Amino acid sequence: CKAAGSCSYKGKTYVLEDGWGVRERTCLGHKHDVPSLLGTGSGYFWSWTFSDDIKVFYFSQGGSGHAAGRVFLPGRMIDFDPQYTVSETLETWTDPLTHETQVTRMRIGMKSDQGELELEVHTWSRLVFGFHLLEAYTTHTGKCGRAKGRFSFPDGRVIPIEESLAYIEHGFATPLAAA
Repeated sequence: CKAAGSCSYKGKTYVLEDGWGVRERTCLGHKHDVPSLLGTGSGYFWSWTFSDDIKVFYFSQGGSGHAAGRVFLPGRMIDFDPQYTVSETLETWTDPLTHETQVTRMRIGMKSDQGELELEVHTWSRLVFGFHLLEAYTTHTGKCGRAKGRFSFPDGRVIPIEESLAYIEHGFATPLAAA
């Protein structure tokens, strides 16, 4: 969805105009048990790409080999089966703060009878946030950057994706000893 607004910090106001927003739904697990959803191993990995003509969502449940994808077009959504949703890591970076090796450049591919997506995402800035919960601490790292690629329809029409806003996020849970 589109986003706009402002926030103030230390007397300075920052304004967001014509931005993109995503409503997260990670807390939908059994009794809002976020640590069990994230897992203590590889956690989750997802990516969004935004442009006026197309939005792309990619999700992978770490360590499971399961992935899913969805393309949002004006007035329509296309879901992609896990066996036809793939990603390839092209570059990584080890964060000196968290010691986590993070994907910074990747290729995403999705195929269905409704079309095919080819996308390359390259990120260069990062953020880190987390939540203290009763059973665990969750760590989330986000990376912003750009994506390029294309979505091809079966009839030959193509939607180019050129230097579009992209975001990658990875999260995992660390169980607390006292829990």
